[in-house]
Amino acid sequence: MKLLPILAVATAGMASPSFADDTAQIDTAITSIAAGADRHDWDRARGAFADEVTLDYTSLWGGEPAMLTVDDVIAQWSGFLP
Repeated sequence: MKLLPILAVATAGMASPSFADDTAQIDTAITSIAAGADRHDWDRARGAFADEVTLDYTSLWGGEPAMLTVDDVIAQWSGFLP
């Protein structure tokens, strides 16, 4: 039963409107990017990004992260995603 106060504190922090709003916005952005790319709904994917994006594929292909416009990112993705 000693865990209940800890759980209550953690749950209270997670339930704050700011945290909940931030979490919902992050969830919506991730879903829009993934579902938009998967369905080739490029407007949906584009809408989840800022105008300028840091694209970092260094863990896959090495090199350096690149700053691109969202239109450049969408153009790249639409050219190689099946």
